[in-house]
Amino acid sequence: MLGGIQNTISVLLAKNQNLKQDILELKSALNASRTVTNNLRTQLRKAEKVDTLKEELDSTRKKLNGQIEESNRLDEIYDELEQYTRKNALERMGSRKNFTNLFLVS
Repeated sequence: MLGGIQNTISVLLAKNQNLKQDILELKSALNASRTVTNNLRTQLRKAEKVDTLKEELDSTRKKLNGQIEESNRLDEIYDELEQYTRKNALERMGSRKNFTNLFLVS
């Protein structure tokens, strides 16, 4: 009977040793999985930041394009105003000469 108990205990110890080894392997696999998961989370955050930055870039480009269009429009208005001012100045100079000539002739 004592021999049967010793055999049972030795079988249990062997199984216990196997279970310890299995647990160590599972812990190692779990740590590896956590590392992979953390790396994936980091990459996901970076990807989300890239998406956010792309959206901000698109928004900034739209604003810039609008400002460029506004600047071009204002340049055209300025050119028209400059031309009008030159034309108006020429007309005034011409009017003064005509006005002076009228008094001198009379």
